[in-house]
Amino acid sequence: MATGITLTHPLLGDESVHAVDEDHAAALAHLGWVPEGTKAPAETIAEIKDRVGDDPDLAAQALALEQASPNPRVTLVEHLSAVVNPSPED
Repeated sequence: MATGITLTHPLLGDESVHAVDEDHAAALAHLGWVPEGTKAPAETIAEIKDRVGDDPDLAAQALALEQASPNPRVTLVEHLSAVVNPSPED
């Protein structure tokens, strides 16, 4: 049995992770994970874009979460995909 803090993600249904301490839980919170039994407010497209910026790793994580949601937001998926796989400059 895992010890620590059990976290869930609102877009991943029954999936959970176990944070070893408060610092680990805080780091996971930046990816949308919340303590089990609580509900995180949904981030707006603008908030996600602001959080991700031009970081392809963060964009890939956000993209995976968005695509796993029951109703992925098309404009957000397109934006995050462009950050993950930027077009080569001419």
